[in-house]
Amino acid sequence: MPTQAERFADNWAYLKTELQWLDRVLMLAVARQRQETKEVDRLSQSRADRVTSHWWKGIMSFKEDIAYDEHRPQAPSQSSGKSNQGYQQQLETRIQLSREQGVLLGLPSLRDRLDLNLFEKNLVLLGLALKSIAATLRFIAICKGMTPTQKPICQRLTWCCGCCVATM
Repeated sequence: MPTQAERFADNWAYLKTELQWLDRVLMLAVARQRQETKEVDRLSQSRADRVTSHWWKGIMSFKEDIAYDEHRPQAPSQSSGKSNQGYQQQLETRIQLSREQGVLLGLPSLRDRLDLNLFEKNLVLLGLALKSIAATLRFIAICKGMTPTQKPICQRLTWCCGCCVATM
């Protein structure tokens, strides 16, 4: 997110920002799951240990350093001049600036019209992302089936759509 709140140029810029956020969230979840699986595999001795890991990990701690309930790590101070607003507040500020400039954003308009909460809006966003991926895969399949004389058309369409197809 930019340090100064700026409006979205159009609906595509907004969707790109939201999809980048979704990508970061999903990558973080995948990384956490891989780390947890790695830790469980390191400590488990049988299949039953792996299956019940959610239970025994809640009871036992296998970290090398001793942790006490009274000790809470200090949160790092944000003295670097960054805004104290969270991501959603910054996004909402940019949405409001876009509305004031007359830029219609589809997903925020849908959210307001249907009175969706954040979770429901994110489900719609996830559905849009999946639909976009499916369309991109169909597009790639069509491009791969083209003759060499048709390839320049496909490459121009790819550039216009903003798709990154490295297999051309």
